[in-house]
Amino acid sequence: MSVHQGGIRFPLLYLEMETPLGRMCIAERAHTIVYVWFHRVGPRGSPVSGVCAQHVCPGKTALLRETQSQIHAYFCGALREFSVPVTVEGTPFMQRVWGATRNIAYGTTKSYAQLSQDIGCPRAARAVGQALHRNPLLLLIPCHRVISARASIGGFAYGSALKHFLLQQEAAVCACE
Repeated sequence: MSVHQGGIRFPLLYLEMETPLGRMCIAERAHTIVYVWFHRVGPRGSPVSGVCAQHVCPGKTALLRETQSQIHAYFCGALREFSVPVTVEGTPFMQRVWGATRNIAYGTTKSYAQLSQDIGCPRAARAVGQALHRNPLLLLIPCHRVISARASIGGFAYGSALKHFLLQQEAAVCACE
């Protein structure tokens, strides 16, 4: 996967790192972070084969290293907000959901219904959940902070145990299942 800007082809560069929850991958394209996800080996055996297949290279750019440093600081409890540049591709609705999710403060939660109200679509709680399921920037877009209206853990692409861990990491008050 690559992007063309002004005739220049930008490859997808990635870095793998260990976290308390397992191996995580961070990917950069055109000087912005475009993916953060937990390692899942795809059918070709590459850690990024589930994301893309072409123009993918391991890299240790300053931006990837800074993102790695910020994620490490997050897991150590020393970072509450990520400051690296990000780019996400999705529908206008997804963009609104992801933007509103980035505004949920560390250590707090919102329900899917509250988030749908925040973006001006009060009857779209399920659609909000679907957009969050497609979140390409785990932690940087903190979808783990979105819970069900009944204050239960709700869904999460990586499973409820991981979501519960992240909420506890942030000391969010949640009567989770």
